Amino acid sequence: MTEPVFVVPQLASPAELTTGAAERFTGTVRIAPVIEREGGPVISAYEVFFAAGARTVWHVHEGDQWLVGLTGLCLVQISGEPARALPPGHAVRIAAGIRHWHGAGPAGPCSHLGINETLATSWNDAVSEPDYAGAVRDVVGA
Repeated sequence: MTEPVFVVPQLASPAELTTGAAERFTGTVRIAPVIEREGGPVISAYEVFFAAGARTVWHVHEGDQWLVGLTGLCLVQISGEPARALPPGHAVRIAAGIRHWHGAGPAGPCSHLGINETLATSWNDAVSEPDYAGAVRDVVGA
């Protein structure tokens, strides 16, 4: 029987954090690579920190994406559906080709681990303030 291999997780240090690009995010977002290799890995993973109210723009991945809630209350919305909560320890799979956004609620910051098949992402328009407010209502109520 093969013995399991355990590794010590290596989360991002503040020096490794980069600021999310304004054309891809609304508000303050900091990103740290967790899995990223020269030569194009099959998957990439990022630890993403959202300030209160910060979020991605609407976007579509050519490959599947998995989000794992780490801290705070993350919001995830698929186009045409109500927003959903992504609390710490919970995960969601967003299938390739699905338009969506994710980020923090207005009450506090959140972070998630984003694991993507390393394929292209199409970054679209910003989530409007009325749409964001509606997403917050979907998750936390009035």
